Amino acid sequence: GAGQNRGVAGRRGDPGAGVAERARGRNELSRKRLDHLANLFEDFVPATELSPKVEGEGSRERHYSQSNIKKGTGEGSDGVQFDEIVYEGYAGDGVGIIVKCLTENRNRTAAEVRHCFNKANNNLGQTGSVSRSFQRKGLITFSKENTEEEALLEAAMEAGAADFEEQEESFVVSCEATDYNTVSDALEQAGFVAIDSELTLVPDLLFEMTDVEKVKSVMAFIEALEDLDDVQNVYTNMDVPDEIAEQLGDG
Repeated sequence: GAGQNRGVAGRRGDPGAGVAERARGRNELSRKRLDHLANLFEDFVPATELSPKVEGEGSRERHYSQSNIKKGTGEGSDGVQFDEIVYEGYAGDGVGIIVKCLTENRNRTAAEVRHCFNKANNNLGQTGSVSRSFQRKGLITFSKENTEEEALLEAAMEAGAADFEEQEESFVVSCEATDYNTVSDALEQAGFVAIDSELTLVPDLLFEMTDVEKVKSVMAFIEALEDLDDVQNVYTNMDVPDEIAEQLGDG
């Protein structure tokens, strides 16, 4: 199991945190893609209101200043226009997939993403077909080894967090996207050091997969998408039970 959920605001725990814990690598930006983006946006600065404060490695979104990328009509310093594009679709037996891209060539990116879906015999969907079942939230993760649970729970409650979940080796505090900055800053000021902190898309419901071969197929598809230069993030509602994850490790 994923551990205990404790609703800070009297709500059920966030199932998305379990996905993040059990399959951390699925939503990470690859180093190759970060280097690629760094070359494209070497004069860009992170948007301060959204920049995660973390120590150590982890999955996180990269945000660039909207003064440098005007959404939809952004131009870099060399006059190249960059667009943020989101593709949605389904993999396997109905696993929801959201692909977030940043590109200066919409046609190239569309062709590459479409080819990736077609090659894996998966289906692109219409705008909103998948994303309507996801919510934008903040997830802040702390190591059990260096964190006192009750103190963190109390601080998270005072900061306005929505949920608190205990994982095998960590505690995950979740909050509404609009509260992310406030909660993150409050916990940092209270002396808690996050090992991971991100604004991400969390599914309303998880799609549990218990067929090892199908899980491998979907994960390979997600990795293929992440390997595309224009892809920033891939989100999914796939849930892999612990016993299946162990079989993946054995394979």
